[in-house]
Amino acid sequence: MIHVVPDPQPVSFMYSYPNPIPLPPAAVEGIVQTVMPLEFDRIYSHFSDREITTGAKDAIRRSAERYTRAAGW
Repeated sequence: MIHVVPDPQPVSFMYSYPNPIPLPPAAVEGIVQTVMPLEFDRIYSHFSDREITTGAKDAIRRSAERYTRAAGW
């Protein structure tokens, strides 16, 4: 799952949001490869104050790079 975090620009990638279980970096790369061919510029969240209203693809790309670096990849 792509999850919009409280800071409005990055996202995170979670296996389970209610039980904060992160995804392995390989799964994050799979998500990125799946969504990048799609046309979109926004990401909505189930929290009304957590939305990326423009530049969503860039946010996903940057966040995935940061996520995989933090995981040691």
